[in-house]
Amino acid sequence: MPAPNPPLTTRARSAHQLLDAIIGQWRNECASQGSRLYCHPGCAGCCSLQVQASWAEALLLAEALTETEQRQLRGYVRRLLALTRQQRDYKQLLAQVRQQLGSCPFLAADGRCAHYSRRPLACRALYATREPHYCTLDFSRLSSAEKQTFLASLDRRLVDFPTHYAAAPRQFAASLEQQLLQHQQQWTGHRLLGNLPLLVCLAGRPRLRAALQQHATGWLGRLQRRWPLLLAANSNSADADSLPRQHFSP
Repeated sequence: MPAPNPPLTTRARSAHQLLDAIIGQWRNECASQGSRLYCHPGCAGCCSLQVQASWAEALLLAEALTETEQRQLRGYVRRLLALTRQQRDYKQLLAQVRQQLGSCPFLAADGRCAHYSRRPLACRALYATREPHYCTLDFSRLSSAEKQTFLASLDRRLVDFPTHYAAAPRQFAASLEQQLLQHQQQWTGHRLLGNLPLLVCLAGRPRLRAALQQHATGWLGRLQRRWPLLLAANSNSADADSLPRQHFSP
């Protein structure tokens, strides 16, 4: 008999470990070439961005939350959904969430991730090639000349243009995310990814979690219709490669 598929959370852990190993090698190469990365523990500028994650990663994070963290997360998600109901434009929603909700609900008071070992691929792959204040800068408020100066300063061989974040880690992470989604498709009959806090909150609801583990495409469709700016889903294996991408980044 063939061995059963490992749980989604096991697959998520494996993807995280593999990405960490790949990025470790990439960082060594960057250092040898004289490229500087500005990320350091506690800087937390990128932790005010909206993060996209897979359902597998949400399950992994949800199982580690304390009751206090779960209550705090539910409060954050209520505010997030209230903002979402007021917006139809995705970019405007990202700006409003950053301005009104502030940092990630999993960020600790010392500026470090409270669940660093379980952070999703998107967080692991974000490396700044410019000073930390660029990670919190509202580029929409810059003049045209300031924007052009910033863009001209970027090393296009290194960055995910027009951002100042390194491209290679994000490409590695995107490939591993697709593998997680493919495994989820095989395991549950659907793919689901989207806003990290919302997905983790949903993963903390036992009935919903159980339904999404059992090919419940009706649940999936209702969730996506309810929050189209926050979730992307696909339950048709024939269309698996056309899953819409939502970028929770500047």
